[in-house]
Amino acid sequence: MATVCKITLDAAEYRKELEAVVAESRAAAGSLANLPDRQVSVTADTTQAKAAVEELAQTPTPEIDVPVTDDDAPLETVREELEQTDAAARKTGGILAKLIPVSLREQAAQAFGAIREEMNKTRGGAGNFLGKFLAGGGAIGIIAAGIASLGKIAVTAYRNWINGMKEAGELAQRNAANIREAAEANEQLRQKSDGYLSRLSELSSAEQLSNANKAEARKLIADLTKSYGDLGVKLDETTGKLSGVDEAMVKKLQRDKDRRIAEMETELRQLQSDNAAQAQVRDNAGIKIWGRRGQVGGFFKELSFGGEADAKEAGQKIAENAKRINELRKQIHEQRRADPVAEYRAKRQAENADLAKGNQERNRSFGQRKSDDAFNAAKDIDVKIANRRQGIDAERSSRQRVEAEAALGSAQTDYEKAKSAGDRDGMLDAEKRILQAKQAILASDEKIYAFEQQIDTLNRQRAEAVKKITDQAKYELDYNKLIAAAEFEKAAVLKLEKELKDQNLKLSEEEKKKILEQREALQKQDTAKQIAEAKEEVALQQLLVDGNYEAYEAEKLRLEMKRQGKKLTEEETQELLEQRKALKELNLRQNLQEQAYGLYGEAMTKAGRGREFEEQKALRDARKAKGGELSEEETAMVKQLSAISYAMANTRETSLGDTSVKTNSLTARGGFAGGAKLPESDKINREIANTNKQQLEQMKQIAAICEKLGTF
Repeated sequence: MATVCKITLDAAEYRKELEAVVAESRAAAGSLANLPDRQVSVTADTTQAKAAVEELAQTPTPEIDVPVTDDDAPLETVREELEQTDAAARKTGGILAKLIPVSLREQAAQAFGAIREEMNKTRGGAGNFLGKFLAGGGAIGIIAAGIASLGKIAVTAYRNWINGMKEAGELAQRNAANIREAAEANEQLRQKSDGYLSRLSELSSAEQLSNANKAEARKLIADLTKSYGDLGVKLDETTGKLSGVDEAMVKKLQRDKDRRIAEMETELRQLQSDNAAQAQVRDNAGIKIWGRRGQVGGFFKELSFGGEADAKEAGQKIAENAKRINELRKQIHEQRRADPVAEYRAKRQAENADLAKGNQERNRSFGQRKSDDAFNAAKDIDVKIANRRQGIDAERSSRQRVEAEAALGSAQTDYEKAKSAGDRDGMLDAEKRILQAKQAILASDEKIYAFEQQIDTLNRQRAEAVKKITDQAKYELDYNKLIAAAEFEKAAVLKLEKELKDQNLKLSEEEKKKILEQREALQKQDTAKQIAEAKEEVALQQLLVDGNYEAYEAEKLRLEMKRQGKKLTEEETQELLEQRKALKELNLRQNLQEQAYGLYGEAMTKAGRGREFEEQKALRDARKAKGGELSEEETAMVKQLSAISYAMANTRETSLGDTSVKTNSLTARGGFAGGAKLPESDKINREIANTNKQQLEQMKQIAAICEKLGTF
């Protein structure tokens, strides 16, 4: 009858390993959540690991049955296979050493030793050994009884282990991905914060912020404080000035650098943790045992069942992680070498240098503009020339030209040195600087040349003006001499020559002769016309002297039409004469009315009613000027102005009386001062005050009327 032995496997160590994986996952999640800039919530998915622990705790202790016969050959075979398997596991650090708990491994080692010793003692006598063992209840029988089914338990334990390692690797990968996602979000936040500081820098350049700009600045400062804490940007609510923007940018750049490095190092650690787990899977994939090589020979070799796909997948993940790890190490190295603060300060210095250069150019342009305005406004040629000479001197001593000339000399020296040393790159760089300096000098030379051309133009204009005046004076002198000598033909020729010269024209002698003949004919014609008109004017005035007014008007009309080139019929002539006669009658009537009205005014003034007449005359003139009747307001204003005008015209002169000092002969010779009689000062002062008061009142009335009319 076969004897059945049982093997009990202790899973306590496996439980501890899974619990350690769960704890590590939680720690990784906590580390990721504590990254700066952005609070990321990462939950480690340990459901499978927890389930495996709980399942293992609830799984009953495995029992393996192995039949034992009287023949010791099978038992010998099992003993050898166990020894080979145990040795292979110890030699390679294989999966059995990790799967089988410590207590079981120790019991198995003791069992193998006992089996080996008893087998050696009882070689060929297995029955006595088994009987003795079974009677005493020894451990050898128990171990031997379970060896046949050990492979099944190893497969189950391997699969649980490999799943746990994969879960740990996946957790590390998820953590790394979450870290990378958080880093990208943080980078976007950093770029957005750069925009906040750029806007604050713009606002800080303003002399005083509006209420809207103040509100905007406060919001930007609050947003930056949420991400970086207090960076030191301050807003003075009283003056509306921003301060501390540059210092804030320096602090932010340093913090951004530190945080980028921290993010990349955290992701790097997660990837390294994943690679460690994947390396365990790759190196220990499959179940390694010892099996028969064949029926002949009776020797064994190490065999591995399964695990090829696990090892391949783990190798691919290691390669992918290694690529990302290399990228991270390179980026971390670059970040540590970088100095964003120095770069920012260099950028600001460059901006300030550009602003200084721009200001210098604007000052130079403004100075040139003022010089040009003064040049254009000047009338004196000498003043204009002095202005341009001053521009030449300023250009030759300008900073741009001096620096360009110095740069040219330095570049030429460097070129010769590089040429002697055979430094081709140095020669190219020096040649570039030489060309740039020459361009700057050429631009300056162009300005100087333009000024010199203006000076030459002014000198030519002055010479031409002098020559023109001299020629004109000489012409007038010669022409008047010819006229005085009655040499009219020569005077005409001289005049023609002068006109042709002024117009820069050249004519042949025949053309000149023809022009002179035409001018002579025109002159004769003009003379005849003037004589005829003079005769007509004499005849017309004779009619007026003779008192023949109707004939005078008729002749005057005829001469006017003749000189205008018009010809009238007898009826039209008669109609015009009648209209002119009627107009003259109206003019005569108006003159008579004015004379009569003037006499009427004189009579009223003599009768003491001058003010009344002035008012009537003012109203009459106003109606005539308006061309109709006046309104009540206009009538009142005319009367008021008439009253003021009459009062001013008839104001009596200030009467101060006798202002001389009366004295007697004794006082006049230096006697007592009491003998002199002074004028009455109170009376004089009163008279002056009354006159001034009256004039002031009139001025106020006139000013009020002018304001009403819109004059003031």
